[in-house]
Amino acid sequence: MPVPRTFKLVVLPLAALAIGAAAYFGMAPAGAVVQAEPAQHASRGAIRDVITGKGVVSYEHQADLKSPRSGRLDQFLAVEGAPVRAGQPLFHVADPQGDVDAATRAAERSKVMARIKALQHEVDVLARLRDAGGVSEDEVAQKRLELELAQRDLEIAVQDDTRRVNANELATVRVPFDGVVMSATAAPGQWVGAGETLATVAGGSSRDIVAYLDATDMARLKPGQAVDFSDEPDNTNFRHGRVKSISQVVAGSQRQNSVKVVVQPTSDVGDLRYSQQLYLEFIVRDSADVLRVPKDLVRVVQGRSVVYVDDGKTVSARTIETAPGDRNFEVVTAGIGVNERLVRQPVDGRPR
Repeated sequence: MPVPRTFKLVVLPLAALAIGAAAYFGMAPAGAVVQAEPAQHASRGAIRDVITGKGVVSYEHQADLKSPRSGRLDQFLAVEGAPVRAGQPLFHVADPQGDVDAATRAAERSKVMARIKALQHEVDVLARLRDAGGVSEDEVAQKRLELELAQRDLEIAVQDDTRRVNANELATVRVPFDGVVMSATAAPGQWVGAGETLATVAGGSSRDIVAYLDATDMARLKPGQAVDFSDEPDNTNFRHGRVKSISQVVAGSQRQNSVKVVVQPTSDVGDLRYSQQLYLEFIVRDSADVLRVPKDLVRVVQGRSVVYVDDGKTVSARTIETAPGDRNFEVVTAGIGVNERLVRQPVDGRPR
C-alpha cells in the first residue's frame, strides 16, 4: 500500500525532530544503546604537589680580590677553577722602589751599627783614662751622649723596617674563605695598579643552589622544605636538598616580583660545576598512600565539598571532608570509602 504524500511531508519530519530532541536531552529511543560515563572511583594512591623552577650551582659568598698597591706581581698563585683554603696566599704585589729603599736602609743600618761599636769602644777607653786622671768626666759624658744618639738612630731604623715589613705583608693578598677561584686575570711579573681586581673567589660553608621563583609562590615555601633536583629536565633520578633561606627580591631589580631561594644540597654535588643549571621541584606535599578523588568530581555546595556516588541504582550526593592534594587529586579524610563509584553532578536524575 503506498504511503500517502501528506504522511511523508508531516509525520516523518516530526519523527526526526523527536529523535533529535531525545538525543539532545539525554533520552534515547527504545532499543538504542546509551554510552555510559566511564567509571571513576575513590582510590588509594600517591599525591605530589610541587613548585617547579630552575636554579644554578652557587656559593654563599663571593669576593673580588684587588691589588693593595701599584707594583709588580712577584707571586700569583690564582688558578681558575682551583679550590682554595681560607688564609691561603694568592698573590703578592712587590714595590720596586721599596726594594731599592730597603737596600739603602740596610746599608745605612750597617753603618750605624759599626759607628755604635766604635763609639762603645771609645767610651770604654775614655772611662779608663778618666779613672787614671788623663781626661775629664765631661769628655767621657760627651762621648757617651754620641753613643746614645747612635743607638737611638738604630732603634728608629729597626722600627721603620718593622713598619715596612708589615706593609709588605699587607701587599700579600690571602683568600678570605674556603672556596674556589672563579676568575684569575693576571700573571706573575705583570704590573698592576692599586685597586685593580686580579681574582674572584667564591665559597662558603657549602655549595648551594640559587633559584628565583615567582613571588606568588612565597606563601608555599618555608626553610627546611624538601627539594628534589636534577641536571636534566626529564631526569627522575633526583638528588635532594633543603630550603636554606628565602628572601624577597629588592624592588627595581631585574628580578622584581620574585623570591630568591637558596637550597642546601643533602646529596653529593661534588661533580656539579659552578653556575651549572639545575631543574628543581620544591615539594609542598608528597604522600605515598592516601585516599584520593579526582578534582573534577568534587563540587562545593554551600561551603561543603560534595561528590556524587553511584551505587548502581541511584546517584546520591555525599558530603566529604578533604585535605589539600595536588593538581589532579583531592585528599579525602572522611565521607566515602575506597572503590566507591563516583560520577559528575547528575542532571534530571541521570549522571552527566
